[in-house]
Amino acid sequence: MMVDVYKNIFKKYSPTQNLMHSFVAGSMGGITASAATYPLELVRTRIAGMVTPTERGIWRTFIGIIRREGFLGLYKGLSPTLIGAMPFEGVRFGVYDTLKSIFKIYTESEVQWVARMAEMTCASSAGMAATLFVFPNDTVRRMMQVQGALPDVGSQKKPYKNFIECYVDTYRNQGFGRFYRGLSMPCNIMVFLSCNCFPCKGVAMVR
Repeated sequence: MMVDVYKNIFKKYSPTQNLMHSFVAGSMGGITASAATYPLELVRTRIAGMVTPTERGIWRTFIGIIRREGFLGLYKGLSPTLIGAMPFEGVRFGVYDTLKSIFKIYTESEVQWVARMAEMTCASSAGMAATLFVFPNDTVRRMMQVQGALPDVGSQKKPYKNFIECYVDTYRNQGFGRFYRGLSMPCNIMVFLSCNCFPCKGVAMVR
């Protein structure tokens, strides 16, 4: 896990771990993972949105994007993704480590079920906090990913030049609530994933 790699690097220079180390390690790990897997995420979004119904499968969609939009088309919407990945993982790991230290009496309890429940509560709270913090950025990212496959005709709205323009235009025309449209499902998913990810990671590291 890239977060642990960065944490180990920080330990060489500062053996004492604190909240800032967790935030920075989580942020850098999130950026690394997002940049490496972004083309696949873009293809998945295009397929799920069915904006190119004539293309079937991952490989055909992948090639189709390169033909129509060039190789850089695979990284359309990357800027908001990286900007979102940095605070998302940073907030998630930072909040998790902070809550664990605050409720240390429970997370390190000798009663196993109490310790597991405390860790799951800290993890789910961290996942929810991170999702709420970066969801507007995810909304803009998805809007930019999908727009690349829309036909450029007079009746269609012109594609956004960058994510800042997308932010401003969306806020002006649809209001702040548009950035949180569809929040419930991703929030529930992230709470579940975080609730299982952190405790399982801790058990695996112990073993």
